[in-house]
Amino acid sequence: MIIFWVLVVIGIVFLIKFTVDRTSSRSQEPSAMEVLKRRYASGEISKEEYDEKKKDLIS
Repeated sequence: MIIFWVLVVIGIVFLIKFTVDRTSSRSQEPSAMEVLKRRYASGEISKEEYDEKKKDLIS
């Protein structure tokens, strides 16, 4: 009986750890504006495209 409860507690701990890890990885994703700035800086898009997309994101 004790083994059952130990396994239940271990399962709950792993479930909480999995949920926290998954949530924290989402918060580290770059925002749309950061992606846009990176694409402009690397030369993937022109100044005109950057300004247009930036205006779309802000409004």
